[in-house]
Parts: sequence; C-alpha cells; structure tokens
Amino acid sequence: MLSAVFVPSERSASSEPTAAEGTVRSTMSDDGANSGSSSNKCQVYVYLRESFVDVPVTEDDTCEDICSDLCQQLGIGPLVQLLVGLRIHEERWFLPPSARPQAGKKYEFRVRFKIPKLSHLKALDRKLFNYYYYQLRHDLLQSKIPEIEYDEYKNKILGYVVNDMYRKMVEDGVSVADLKRTYEDYIPRKINKEHSLLFFNWARTKVFNSLNKISNREHDVDYVKTVYIDDIDNLAPGYLYEEYNGHIPYPEEDGHLKPGKCRVKIKFVPYAQPSSKPAKGGGGNGSKKGAPKDESEEQPGLKVFYSREWRHVANIDEIFTILVDNLTVNISIQDQSNLYSIDFGSQTELDSFVTCLAGYYRLMCKWTVYLCKPYLYSPSLNRLTDIKCHGPIGNQSPMM
Repeated sequence: MLSAVFVPSERSASSEPTAAEGTVRSTMSDDGANSGSSSNKCQVYVYLRESFVDVPVTEDDTCEDICSDLCQQLGIGPLVQLLVGLRIHEERWFLPPSARPQAGKKYEFRVRFKIPKLSHLKALDRKLFNYYYYQLRHDLLQSKIPEIEYDEYKNKILGYVVNDMYRKMVEDGVSVADLKRTYEDYIPRKINKEHSLLFFNWARTKVFNSLNKISNREHDVDYVKTVYIDDIDNLAPGYLYEEYNGHIPYPEEDGHLKPGKCRVKIKFVPYAQPSSKPAKGGGGNGSKKGAPKDESEEQPGLKVFYSREWRHVANIDEIFTILVDNLTVNISIQDQSNLYSIDFGSQTELDSFVTCLAGYYRLMCKWTVYLCKPYLYSPSLNRLTDIKCHGPIGNQSPMM
C-alpha cells in the first residue's frame, strides 16, 4: 500500500482540485487557443485530453510543481502523485523533480512508475487509473509499445480494438453504427500504414462481428478498462520500464579483469514479473525490435546487458546512495567496497536514470530519502524536511 504526506507546492498551496474529470483551471489552455504571448508557457501533452495544453511557467517553477498543478487540475489525489512525471516530448528521458521546465518546450505528462498490478490504480485513485488507461491507449494506437510486435499479435490487437470501441459505447453512449463509421480511429497506426487492403478489410469484418456480439452486454466501464490494462500488462510487462545506454568497466570474467570500459544497456526492474509470452524483442522504454529480452525477470533490481545476457547488479534496497561526477554515476551498493560506476552520453539521460532509481527507492523502501541529494532532489520532500515532518510510520509506507 502507498501512504504519503503531501505538501503542496508553494505556487499551488491555495489551489483546490477540480471536481469534474477532464476539466482544468485557466492555467491550462488548449494548444493554440490562447492568443496571448506564449513566451512564459511550456506545452504539456495530456493524454486524457489527447492534446497539448499551455502551462504557464516562471523561473522558479519546478517539474514537481507542474506535475502537482496538473494532478490537482485533473482531480488526481496526492496519494499517487509520486507515480507521475514529465517526459521530454519525442525523447525517452524524464525531467528530474527539481528541474525547471523551459518556456516554449514540449513535454508529456505521464504515469512513470509502475506498481505491481497496474489495474490496482483504481483502488488507489480512480482519476489516475483513468488517466493511465488513456496513456496506454495512446501508446498502443501510436505503436509505441516495443514489446508488442504487431505482425505476431494481430488477433490480440484486434481484441484491444474491440475492447476500446465497446468502452467508447459504454462510456460515452456512442452507437454501434457510429463506431463502425469511425472504425479507423481505433486501429493502431502501424496496422493502418503497413498492411494491405485485403488484411484491413478482413480485420474490419472481424472487429465488427465481435462488436455486434458484445454490444448488448452490460459491462461496467471500469471493468472494460481493467481488462484492457491487465491484458496489455501481461503481453508487455516492460511497458513502463526505462532502458538506458552507458559504459561500465569490463565485468570480471573467470577471475580476470579486462582493462577499459564496455558499452551496456541498463534498466531497473522494480519487482518480479515473469513474462507470460515468449521472449521476443524490446524490454523497456525505448527498446527496439530485436532488442535483448530479459529471461530472468523473476529477479528484480538494477541490471545491465553485457555479453548477450542481463546481469543483476543490485536490488533497490541494497543501494545506499548515488553520486554524480560530470557524466558519471557512482552507486554505493551494500557489501561492495567499490562504487559501481556508469558513464552516460548526456546529462539528460543521466538525470533521467538517477531519478528513475531515486523514485523507485522512495516508493519501495523509504519515501523520506532521495538517493542523489543534493545534486538532484524532490522540492516537496525538502519542504517536508524543513518543517520536520516525519512522514508515514509503520510498515505500510512503501507502496510496493
């Protein structure tokens, strides 16, 4: 269970959450709707609205401030706000909580951190559960889930299409006839672009027949979304995992150490979740078709891919602290005398990696500890520390 004490950001301390789902305060406006100057605004993609919104920013606003405001405006409660973040648009990397979003830049407001069973978001916060559904739906339609190979899982994907159309019918009262007219809106982009007209006509017939069969059923919309979320999570368990590239000293092989450094892939698997499908390609955020698959996800933790296999580095609770020296991350690990060093190619990628580990540590181990202070930090956690707030007490504070 997740338990947390929330201190609102200074810029939003007097703000009240919006009652209606999908409505926002005047601080957010649709892309292009405001004719005023955009010099002091960034644009953030909100999946629930399926569009970018203008978000005012000042030089003092942090990423965490923006996320807190967006959560309040979308009715997402403080209990789950540690799960979200801002990702740089058209990139794979997330901003640190303490980063200053830049005016004129584009970002994506996303559920970043994974809980053991994603459909359980409904019990934690219905608004975030709903938001995650639309994020997942967007990424499936835009063919941005690398683990789902469309040629192999065509029937599965058509099932998701039927589920999505049925959800639209139940949630918004859209007729079957109207759904059939807008059928292409529910087909993943990759299928639309790469498959023949013959396949497309076959798929349409299959979807329409399935939709006709279930149209008279009376399923709850949350049940429909839960089935969608759980099934995709089983098919693509690494959907929310983040994969990075770096260089490490050559690992010891049969007692021998090779001088120099080698290129590796890096990822953090938060908990045991063996895949329910055959290992194919793509293990995480940003993976590509044919990328190495982790065959041993029953062992969670920080891992590197070297010599054709994923190698375990440390469990999250074995990490003591993270130090940063230019583009090198040095990780202090329990029972290891030497720091574990990783070189990164850019500051943006390094910061995203560090905040990935730091975020999961807060969620899974001790939420009052940020692993990489003072280089990176959580502004709200600093405010809690300043007022000597001790936070949750007992064993129920970690969420995983």
